[in-house]
Amino acid sequence: MEWLDYAKFKILNSKKPITFVGHNSKFFYGNPPRKDNEILNTSGYEGVIDYDPSELVVVVRCGTSITKLESLLASKNQTLGFDPPRFLARSSKTNKLSPSGTIGGMVATGLEGPQRIFNGSCREAVLGLSILNSDGELLKFGGTVIKNVAGYDISRLHVGAMGTLGLILDISLRVKPLPMTERTIAIPAKFFQMIQIVNNFFSDYLPISSTSWTNNSVYKFFEKEMLILRLSGPKKSVAKALEHIFRCQKEAYIVEKERADSYWNLLRDQRFSFFTAPLGGGFLWRVSLPFGNDFVSLDKLDQWAEWGNALRWVRTDKDPEWFFSFIKSQGGNATIYRVPEDLITTQDRFTRPEWIEKELQTKIKKKLDPKFIFNPGRLYSFI
Repeated sequence: MEWLDYAKFKILNSKKPITFVGHNSKFFYGNPPRKDNEILNTSGYEGVIDYDPSELVVVVRCGTSITKLESLLASKNQTLGFDPPRFLARSSKTNKLSPSGTIGGMVATGLEGPQRIFNGSCREAVLGLSILNSDGELLKFGGTVIKNVAGYDISRLHVGAMGTLGLILDISLRVKPLPMTERTIAIPAKFFQMIQIVNNFFSDYLPISSTSWTNNSVYKFFEKEMLILRLSGPKKSVAKALEHIFRCQKEAYIVEKERADSYWNLLRDQRFSFFTAPLGGGFLWRVSLPFGNDFVSLDKLDQWAEWGNALRWVRTDKDPEWFFSFIKSQGGNATIYRVPEDLITTQDRFTRPEWIEKELQTKIKKKLDPKFIFNPGRLYSFI
């Protein structure tokens, strides 16, 4: 039996809700799946369906490994651009831990890495996709061209929906050329200095592809309170940007390439101890903020800032309900990203939507998953 026939059979004959699993590298993210759900593993549905480097578009199956796709793109001097994290997962064949994750999981979670501010989001990269709904029907949305304005953009509804709207099968993705030149700069900076420097450099239209700052020391890399910038683009553009930075910041220095590449990869894959160390009684939060927001009240918390200060990772034991409300009052959005392994909680991990958003999301769920069997409760407890 072909994998697609098997998936359709399982969906039509399942007596229980279904949880979709690829490499299971993002199991920690979102509300935990219900223990009595049936498991549908997508890793068997893999491979590149179509790739035309000249069109900057690739079509892949959901079970395709992120690392395999990126190797193919790199051979043509191209990249996904938004740095999807490749979390460590244990191989079923070798039993070894290695950077992993599938394209289906990447789209379902919508997670992005350091270069998102420069290259756009996962949602922007998705041009089209096909799904199986809970009636076993094959539905196709979007296309394989960058300019596609026909009808509602249903395909991008699935980005970040945690697999609650259907089984994602084939995905069309826009890809980007690899930058001609990259340089990484380190600048000593306290919290408020970091905010000012970042805002000024973005106002100067420098080719900044990534920013990083933390008030924790980064073992073997930098002391705490260092602003790290990555410049990407044509050689002349990067050279002019370097001259400007050195004029403005006398203590700035260039980080050697091997060290810089290692740093950005470890940050992308969240392998620094800030992300992996035991949480004690607190949570690791993912906080999105309006660009340029000073957010003074987070100054003394353990945090890591990316995306020009628009993304904050925060470790804190503050009451979750209070923290959700506080971030919302500041115009931001909070997600409980990780919880202690031994903690059992019914707390929704994502910011609860307003009643009108809740009603709309429920209607969409009923339309695409009328039987309510796909990953129930994974995104919000009500769907």
